[in-house]
Amino acid sequence: MAKLLSLMFLFATVAAAAQEVPAEIRGKWVVEQGLPTSAISCWGTKDASRIIGTEIRYTAHSLAWEGYFVAGPSVSQRAVTAEQFQRENSGQGTTSSQVSFRTLGIRSAKVKQVQLGHPPADITGATTEIPGDKVLLKNKNKIVFSVCNVFFAGETRAGFQRFHAVAVRKAVIVNLVPEQVRIPYDKAMYASNPLILSRRCYFSTPPR
Repeated sequence: MAKLLSLMFLFATVAAAAQEVPAEIRGKWVVEQGLPTSAISCWGTKDASRIIGTEIRYTAHSLAWEGYFVAGPSVSQRAVTAEQFQRENSGQGTTSSQVSFRTLGIRSAKVKQVQLGHPPADITGATTEIPGDKVLLKNKNKIVFSVCNVFFAGETRAGFQRFHAVAVRKAVIVNLVPEQVRIPYDKAMYASNPLILSRRCYFSTPPR
């Protein structure tokens, strides 16, 4: 009987460990920008822009974004190749969605994908997803995820703060209003615009 209980405890421990959120993504991530793709989305610009500058938080046993908190999500992870990803996220027709590692700025031939299962959420009524519930680990400081087939990049909170500090030091403040700092667009540093760094800072429209 004692041996049986020991085995049951061992299996339970292994099962619990298998459900832990991978250590690579635990912590706080800031959604820094939307990624341009030719994907067909169920979201418009207004829905997508509200995610920029928000924070995704992971612990070993939870996922949180804004007012949504998931305790004990189911966890699955796998290695995804560039070919697999493009096949799974792109259509066959000329007007179908087309998404690849290249369009997302991922240079590796293979990356880890982590998916956290949870009850259906209702962010806008168009999707049951929660931002960050399925991510590609681009590198140790960057993740890529999608909501309603709109793709976003997230950065660790520490990395984001370092980037933000450098950007502000290099920028000339052109307009200062309450709760908002508008700084010039620098094409060499930033690929798209407007890029919202946080709820207090974003880039002005690039010069024509």
